[in-house]
Amino acid sequence: MDIKRVLDTSYHDALRALVMGTSAAALARARERVFVKALAAQLLASCTEESARVFHAYAKEWQTIFGADGPPGDIRVCRMGKAETGERQPQTVQFVEEAVWFAAINFTRETTSALRAVNRLNMGAAYNKLLVLARSQRGDAALLDMLKQPFAGEAHFVALLPHPAEWDGTHDAPAVWQLQDGEWLALA
Repeated sequence: MDIKRVLDTSYHDALRALVMGTSAAALARARERVFVKALAAQLLASCTEESARVFHAYAKEWQTIFGADGPPGDIRVCRMGKAETGERQPQTVQFVEEAVWFAAINFTRETTSALRAVNRLNMGAAYNKLLVLARSQRGDAALLDMLKQPFAGEAHFVALLPHPAEWDGTHDAPAVWQLQDGEWLALA
């Protein structure tokens, strides 16, 4: 899968979406919600597993499968299985056989929030992990340097996007990196 293309498509879909907010903060939250939904759809579309499903806090199925509200910026693409309960009136219950993708999205500009998103990723069980953050005012290099130690893995990716409050202006496409042998490799 071309994760750079998936992110570019999701970002441009979110840019084109008509969202409204009563304040700048409400508009930014609405844009983030649209981006989460667009990225979830793109990640699911890129998964070839027939039993794959996508879950995120803005989807109705989240609570049915996981039993609680999840963080709004987390996306999980899972291969699902089914089991029958052994009760008098058996029910078919779905369960997660394998997590294919886990994405954590955090558009706050706080460094500690970025590290909390890394913590959620590191606690999650998925081969492919994606961390989406707002670009740092200190610069991408400083943010990437801070993430080297806590964020390492073969199929782990970091994407930096403009904050949703800045989407009205001119901006760059998402920048995507993968950490390989202790160095950040930009994906084209």
